[in-house]
Amino acid sequence: MALYPSQTDGAQCAGHSGSTIVRIVAEAERTLSDFSFTAGSRERLGTLAQRLAEQHLHVAVLGQFKRGKSTFLNALLGVDLLPTAVVPLTAVPIFVAYGETPSVRIHYRDDRPPEEHRAERGEELKARLFAVAAEEANPRNRLGVAHIEVFFPAPVLTGGTLLIDTPGIGSTHRHNTETALGILPECDAGLMVLSADPPITEVELGYLADVRAQVPRLHFVLNKVDYLTPEEREEAVEFLRRVLTDHLGEPPPIHCLSARRALAAKLAHDAQGVAASGLAAVEEQVIGSLAAEKVGLLERAVAGKAAAVLALAGSELSLAVAALRMPMDDLGQCLATFEELLPQFDRQRREAQDLLTGDRKRLAAALEDEADRLRVTASRHMSHVIAAAMADAPSQAEAAAREAVAAAIPVFFETELAKVSQAFTERVVAVFHPHRHRAVELIGSVRQAAADLFSIPPPAMEEMDGLELGRQPYWVTQNLVGSLIPLADGPLDFLLPRAKRLERLRRRLLDESMSLVMHNVENLRWSTLQNLDMAFRRFSGDLDRQLEQAVEATHGAIRAAFSRRGQEAGKIAGELDQIQDAIVTIDGLYAALQAAVIRTG
Repeated sequence: MALYPSQTDGAQCAGHSGSTIVRIVAEAERTLSDFSFTAGSRERLGTLAQRLAEQHLHVAVLGQFKRGKSTFLNALLGVDLLPTAVVPLTAVPIFVAYGETPSVRIHYRDDRPPEEHRAERGEELKARLFAVAAEEANPRNRLGVAHIEVFFPAPVLTGGTLLIDTPGIGSTHRHNTETALGILPECDAGLMVLSADPPITEVELGYLADVRAQVPRLHFVLNKVDYLTPEEREEAVEFLRRVLTDHLGEPPPIHCLSARRALAAKLAHDAQGVAASGLAAVEEQVIGSLAAEKVGLLERAVAGKAAAVLALAGSELSLAVAALRMPMDDLGQCLATFEELLPQFDRQRREAQDLLTGDRKRLAAALEDEADRLRVTASRHMSHVIAAAMADAPSQAEAAAREAVAAAIPVFFETELAKVSQAFTERVVAVFHPHRHRAVELIGSVRQAAADLFSIPPPAMEEMDGLELGRQPYWVTQNLVGSLIPLADGPLDFLLPRAKRLERLRRRLLDESMSLVMHNVENLRWSTLQNLDMAFRRFSGDLDRQLEQAVEATHGAIRAAFSRRGQEAGKIAGELDQIQDAIVTIDGLYAALQAAVIRTG
């Protein structure tokens, strides 16, 4: 897949398939609503329809501090809402979503409940945002804000688009960079804002590598072009394109913009000014195409899953027809035979759940071992950092060591925690694979048993959803690094030889630096363990639910047919006609979904 798919492709996917897939899923739900034994298939179709209805596109505005990101976002919103200043400003991520009533919801890192503030005027919201999101008002995020949600009735936010204002990287505030990196897993797409002074820096190129690894779609906005002559603008764009092509492997689209003029034009309702600023092109070619692409990707995924559900529903309907046509004595024997198999299915389910529980415990133990290894590695690394810093500046040993530790901890965790998280995720996926295969076989055995009893084709084996480990935890150091206060000498330390005093100082510095490391390792361990438990609980519940649905669909169809066989022949014939009509409808919808998948593939 190309890094930058064309706008036309995305629009065609959305425009051609969107209403078709929504219509097919809705019609399939209506068709199956007349038959109680298809309740499981209807429930799954309803879940897929909800996924289509609640789709959201997370678009983050990324970049170095003072590139004009917040002004750009305000221009997109058409209101001067997000705080801007001449100093590094945004300290926490701000998520901006559509809401009829303008409001701000503040989420904290601890157990405090979210705070919500509503306002009739944008100025009131802006003041509240400044108080909790700006570095000046909330230095080093001492308020402990995790993130902020802003709800505003801006046209750009309709249709599920959610904009994210991120802290700028590369400023004197290291924690802003950390927060900006931590938000990347939340992003479906990114708008990296650059400016002509200079077009791109080494810090931004390093950041670009992190962004590319975690953000599926990335576009570039060259801001502040109003300060350049046409010749300078062309030169800056060409230089930027060459540098980005070298790093990305293909030339990316670059959109020229004056966010300052765009905001002024939006506030003045000046459509020509908006177009001249470059904002109209960004809204159409970037925001619009990204939304269309997200819709297309989601719809292809839903279409594939819905087709599998329809294939299964067709088998359930065919089973009902076969049961209604079978002689009464034979039907009674089939019902008894299937019921004899129910304890076997339940025993296999319990065995599968026991194996799942055992692997979860083994993975949790492996996580503990990995955390122990990381603590040892960190201890050795911090010891070396402190010793080297004290040796390089013996006259200012404590200050040099404290500064070295403050610089070393972010670097250490940027590398080691990423490796730990990646390696553990790969291990979990490998361990989990046999469980998916076992679950598919168990559910398939129920369907196969019914197919054998009634001499009908079995449905295709359907894959269960994969393991979802959730977002990787992002770590913080701003509050911890600040705790490296100067260490006071003990009352008798001055009597010790200098070498002994330095050794005591080294040990105390190492103990305190390790408290920072331990905090971050525990954050990683606990967050990963919670993700692991949640993923296994979700799969365990899905296994029980899907097996129950398979048994109930089969058992229910046989029981319903057996109980209705005492009715008049005319009623049975009418019911058979109804089910056969439903089979024809479901077959047609299945073919339509397959065609939609091919068209959007």
